[in-house]
Order: sequence, then structure tokens, then C-alpha cells
Amino acid sequence: SQFHPWWESRAWQMVLDEQSDMFINIGDNVYIDAIEIELKRLIWAQRLQNPCFAHVFSSIPSYSVYDDHEWEANDATPGTLPKLERDSQYLSWHWTVPNYIEGNPYYPGCYFKIKTGKTEFFFLDGRYYRNIGSTSDSDPGRQMLGVYQREQMTKWIQESTAEFKILVNPV
Repeated sequence: SQFHPWWESRAWQMVLDEQSDMFINIGDNVYIDAIEIELKRLIWAQRLQNPCFAHVFSSIPSYSVYDDHEWEANDATPGTLPKLERDSQYLSWHWTVPNYIEGNPYYPGCYFKIKTGKTEFFFLDGRYYRNIGSTSDSDPGRQMLGVYQREQMTKWIQESTAEFKILVNPV
């Protein structure tokens, strides 16, 4: 594990000191090179006990997407989707992840949008539908977002009236 409680406290204190309007975490929320859900729960429990993290989480709107370290070791790609679904739901227990709150049984994943003021954020899931079977970037079968998520993202951006549009992607 690369979990360091002292650095965690310092980092979360810096977030508090900035008096931010919102906090966005773009994946690797806990940087653990472990696949055992029990170890992940232990590390998350340690983080939740950190007073600075607890204060950030309870006082600042916080949003997150996941990356490989939420569900596997470094540079992992999706293996079995049930395991990814389980760990993705686990992520939603700790962060505000609207798609898992509302649910999308036909096209699951961690992608959603939020608007605050003049800015709209489009959170993308760069892992669930990732297909890196080919090593060629020009391979049309190679994708990161999947067909539905890509269509949804395009629609969201086209329909957005926000002055500023920001894509949030962990990869």
C-alpha cells in the first residue's frame, strides 16, 4: 500500500485552507496496489477516521470517479465486470457518484454531469468500457468510453448552456 496517514492529513488540510467551493477527485482515491476488498475497506476506514478528510467530506461538495486503484492494482484493465461493479458501488459509499445513486442498469459505469454557476462538469468513466485489446491507436475497435457513454457525453456537451465546460476523466 502507498497509504501515508501523515501526508493524507497534510493534503486534506491544504484543501480546507483553500476554502474551496467543491472538491473533485479524478481517480486513484486511495492508491493501493491491492485487489483484496478487505484491505481496501481497511485503508478507507483509516482515511475516514482522519479528522481533516472527515471535515472536507462533510463540509465541501465532493465528487469523484474511479481509476484502476479503486478496483485492481496499477495499470489494470477491466477483467470481470461483476468485480468492477462491486468495487464501483463500494466507491459510491464514500463519494458522491450520482450515476450509482440514480442507477443505470442498461449502461452502468461512473459517468455523470453536474452544473455549478457558469460551469458544467462532465465526469467520464475511463475504465468500465475500456478495450485496449489492440496496441494500435488507429484500431477502430479500441475504445475507452464505450458507445453509450460517448454518445451521452456528446449529447451533454451539445445541450449544455454553461459558459465553461470541463471534462473530468481519470485517464
